[in-house]
Amino acid sequence: MPPPRIYFADDNYCIGFWNNIALVDTVVEIDAARMRQLFTAYRQLLTQHPRIAVLCVLRAGAPLSSGDARGEAAKLSRELGDALLRVAFVLEEGGVVVQLFRTVIRAYNQLTRTAKLTVDTSLDEATRGLAPLVLPSGTTPRVSAELKEAYQALSRQWTPT
Repeated sequence: MPPPRIYFADDNYCIGFWNNIALVDTVVEIDAARMRQLFTAYRQLLTQHPRIAVLCVLRAGAPLSSGDARGEAAKLSRELGDALLRVAFVLEEGGVVVQLFRTVIRAYNQLTRTAKLTVDTSLDEATRGLAPLVLPSGTTPRVSAELKEAYQALSRQWTPT
């Protein structure tokens, strides 16, 4: 398994790459400026792969993105089109926050007429869902385990404040 590589990191969030997967780990809100930065990273990853997917972990306490940031994400997602296969969100926060975010994601998917965004209850669930999209392909259980390890390795390289 190739190790993940960090594309960008600061004290609050990290973007990394593993195969054709962008790995995002954050303890802060992904505002409109960070959203643009994320999509710049996605475009960079697309120079190396024809299609990409995203694993985004919002750590406990990370606020949900504002309407402006979600609007920016919708616009930028349309620009990437079918090259962006899926964005899987894992929220470490529980309860009402997860339900609210699921409602926002459901509405977004209906508006864009796609099912590209998912809200997963665990890292395991997200990696299983993304495994079939990883290039080069392999068996789902093996690729899912490798993707989970890639995210965990990235998290060990980057420590939020």
